[in-house]
Amino acid sequence: MTHFLLLLTMFFLFVIEGTIVQVFSPDRWGIQILMIPRFVVVLLIFSALFLGRIQGLFIGLFFGLIYDVVYGGVIGIYAFSMALVGYFSGLTFKVFQQSLIIIISTVLVSLVLHEFLVYGLLTLIGFVSVELDFFFFNKVIPTLVLNFIFALLVSYPVRMILLQMKEEEENT
Repeated sequence: MTHFLLLLTMFFLFVIEGTIVQVFSPDRWGIQILMIPRFVVVLLIFSALFLGRIQGLFIGLFFGLIYDVVYGGVIGIYAFSMALVGYFSGLTFKVFQQSLIIIISTVLVSLVLHEFLVYGLLTLIGFVSVELDFFFFNKVIPTLVLNFIFALLVSYPVRMILLQMKEEEENT
């Protein structure tokens, strides 16, 4: 049941990312930065850190495909990137789930990996032609700030829920 609630919460965040958050986006007011909410990716990384790499891989693949269908122009870019981020975040789950600072650091590093992976793949196939320094300063840094704040806000309750899920899995 808690797995279903986790996926439902992630789907709800996916909808929030594309609707409500876009209303408050800085580029709507003429500010030339892109703050992309990656709330689902943050929850994916948390899930992978606490539940393991296989679950991180499949959750990332599932939501990546949804991202590709809804937001992407190329099917498979987000699916590959989110599955990879979920898998590699899950590799560190036994080492890094002890400290909140290390968890948040892992989330930020994984978000940077995700952003550069998507940028690199889209640039490779010629779908995007943005200079790297513009991409880094106008998209990656603001996106990291927004998602860092989100990760800080949800870290404690999400950590408690995921630890409960992990405990339930070990008892069954």
